[in-house]
Amino acid sequence: MTDLRFTITFHGPFRVATGQAGAGFDTMVDEVSPIPAPTLKGFMRAAARGLSIANPSINAVFGRSPQPSPWAWSDADMSEGFSVDAAPRVRVKIDAETGTAVEDHLQYGQIAWASSATFVISSHYRIPDAERTRHSLILRASAASVHALGNQRRRGLGWVHISPDQPLTIDDVRELRALQEVRP
Repeated sequence: MTDLRFTITFHGPFRVATGQAGAGFDTMVDEVSPIPAPTLKGFMRAAARGLSIANPSINAVFGRSPQPSPWAWSDADMSEGFSVDAAPRVRVKIDAETGTAVEDHLQYGQIAWASSATFVISSHYRIPDAERTRHSLILRASAASVHALGNQRRRGLGWVHISPDQPLTIDDVRELRALQEVRP
């Protein structure tokens, strides 16, 4: 079993919504698990696609139906310095034609604050060495490529930097380029 460890550094507030309203908010933050494992996996998979890594390599690492991933993500550990802001972040939908607020489209959402968090990716079973090395490279590169996570990341929330404990080297980048799709 191999564990890959990562540190998330936050550059501002973030929100990974629970999908449920409550306590006067339209969007809530889970105070027990503010960044769950599936969220981390999803953002890393999207980042791997953004790196133009070929789909067979992405599917081998992240899984696809009916073949699951050989890796398991942990939730982000935010045991130090995590808080949920009591003041809501308000969002208004703007009508594209009139440039005014759309009636009944005011949203109140919680936001969370943290300075850093950590998470671990572990293999479920023994992976051959060459394949494990390739998977590790894809996981480390995709994590390092995530710069925002959660809701409203294009509106100022969720800006982050994810650092693998085993940093990428220039040789890693050369190897990663070999895994990229050739596009016409």
